[in-house]
Amino acid sequence: MKYLHTYKEQSNLCNESNEINLKIKFTEEQINNILSEDDLDIAIYNLQDKLNIKTGDIAGIFFSKYDNANEYWKNANKKERKEIIIEYLELEEKNN
Repeated sequence: MKYLHTYKEQSNLCNESNEINLKIKFTEEQINNILSEDDLDIAIYNLQDKLNIKTGDIAGIFFSKYDNANEYWKNANKKERKEIIIEYLELEEKNN
């Protein structure tokens, strides 16, 4: 679960052990940039780029559950956006 653990640990979203050997590190600035970006496509692109996710297939599947994902993301606060990202990364993990 490299994507999820990386994101969770670096964004302080869980109390998992710091003993996890992470290959990808997020800076606080990178996390804030992703969560502060109002354009969903740009936010997800930046996340995928950092995690070396080469295709947007899973993201497309995940975000298709929203009637208007861009509008939903734009209106979400940072906590809600974190929850969306975690749920999306869980789906990426299941499919990799």
